[in-house]
Amino acid sequence: MFTVILFATVIAAVIYLLFKEKPKNLPPGPPTAALPFFGHLLSLGKHPQETLSKWCSETQSDIIHCYFGQKLVIVLNNYSLIKEAFLDDNYSARAQPFIFEEHFHGKGLTYADGERWSIHRKFAMATLKKFGMGKVFLQETILGEIQDIFAIIDKQNQKAINIKGLLTHGLSNIICGFAFGE
Repeated sequence: MFTVILFATVIAAVIYLLFKEKPKNLPPGPPTAALPFFGHLLSLGKHPQETLSKWCSETQSDIIHCYFGQKLVIVLNNYSLIKEAFLDDNYSARAQPFIFEEHFHGKGLTYADGERWSIHRKFAMATLKKFGMGKVFLQETILGEIQDIFAIIDKQNQKAINIKGLLTHGLSNIICGFAFGE
């Protein structure tokens, strides 16, 4: 019984790979094939930013495609390309993780788009102004944290770095300084 199920699964995966429609005009992709249901996620390893950068250098392109699960992702690996993409309204939307898409339906501060995002931003800016945004104290605190973050980044000597932790700690320090007056 188990062999029949295993055989049927393998046949289904092969049929899926053979007949899966691929979008036209895609940039080059990674050297490994995308696995059904997982895409390239298992190939990313412990440091995905380094793996994506390596794939870009192997394909000799600053734009590549890969699959995160079943979702097609276009990776930009060049500052000028990223800036150009963010300035174009066609690329300004945020990717919606399935969990957030299923539960929040594009609502909330973090995953809103378009008009809803604009309303949330106006509310957040008005609230922050009431609490002193734009005052010298807050500016000095933010600039001090940014200088600390840049100092840590400069110590990496052009190596790929995951800045999520740095930004999280810096933002936490700013919020705590704002809340506790230090």
